[in-house]
Amino acid sequence: MNLKPSFQPGRDLPPEVFRQAVAQADMAISITDPQATILYVNEAFSRVTGYSAAEAQGRNESILSNHTTPREVYADMWQALASGHSWSGRLLNRRKDGSQYLAELAITPVLDGEGRIAHYLGMHRDISELHRLVSQVRNQKALIESVVDGAPVALALLDETGRVVLDNQEYKKLLTDLGVAEPAHLLLETALPGWRSQLLGRAAGALPPRELRIDRPGGALPRWFSCSALPIATLDEQADGFYETEPKHYLLLVASDVSALRQGQEKARLAALRSLMAEEEHAAALRESLSAALYRLEGPLNVMSSAIAMLKSREPAMSSALESALGEGRQHLEELRRLIPHDTQEAPAPVNINEVLRDVLDVCTGRLLANGITVTWQPTPTLPAILGRPM
Repeated sequence: MNLKPSFQPGRDLPPEVFRQAVAQADMAISITDPQATILYVNEAFSRVTGYSAAEAQGRNESILSNHTTPREVYADMWQALASGHSWSGRLLNRRKDGSQYLAELAITPVLDGEGRIAHYLGMHRDISELHRLVSQVRNQKALIESVVDGAPVALALLDETGRVVLDNQEYKKLLTDLGVAEPAHLLLETALPGWRSQLLGRAAGALPPRELRIDRPGGALPRWFSCSALPIATLDEQADGFYETEPKHYLLLVASDVSALRQGQEKARLAALRSLMAEEEHAAALRESLSAALYRLEGPLNVMSSAIAMLKSREPAMSSALESALGEGRQHLEELRRLIPHDTQEAPAPVNINEVLRDVLDVCTGRLLANGITVTWQPTPTLPAILGRPM
């Protein structure tokens, strides 16, 4: 019975394989003695540093130092190495031509048979471009966050579940001003009732700017917002999403507070409403007065009509005179009837009950209080419009 020996990497692989693996590695590799004198470098080391093997061997690793790395970094490095531990970190190095680069470095002590440090194995790579890109992303992120927080509009980013994952200072103010747990939900439900199903179904569409009125309880003035929503798709940042093509879907809500503008418009509209109501009351009083006068004048004319019928056979001349006077009288009555203001029928239009009720309170509060009447009103923030005649 023949037994095959177990595989032992150190014995079964020729030393030449290890030497070639180090020589051909794409990472810069150097081997030094305990005093950091370079004994060996591979081709990648020469490509990164500009020093050939002949130029680097016999010189100290300090030839790569730019002398700007903080001393604390070197102190921490040598403390770890002297204790027999590996060290990794970043150093600002200098190439042979004097150009600088940021090196990501890992150094491992190599022990001899008695456990003493015989050599150091160093591996490093140039991460200058990576550092530039990371710093650029961080700077852009900081600038974007500053712009977003300083924006005079409320911004809220909602994920596929409807959760607000990003907002700014103006949006945070709405939490107190509107007195709701999530202002974005209130605004979206008013502007786009099906937003939840659209977002969950990943079919959210852009919402063009739309003005919304939000009524607040306790007699507070309503708020007006110009709102728009924009769908956003992003790539998965996690490692397991590297090969996934399905993006993540978000909805960006932008709400601009236009209350100051609308309140000025509302004051003008309310003044016009009061004027219109005063004209309507005046016209109604005039209609009532003229109708009453016409009713009273109709009585004598009816008596004259009866008298004419009786006098036609007895006093034809008098009957004819009375009939002429009766005709003139009825003509004048018709002219008077035409002067009665018409009761114009208001055309139906979409009506916000909250707005109508607030108009009633604004117009009638003085008379209500004069009669000892107080009104407590807790309006729903938003209501669907109904068809009606607001006046």
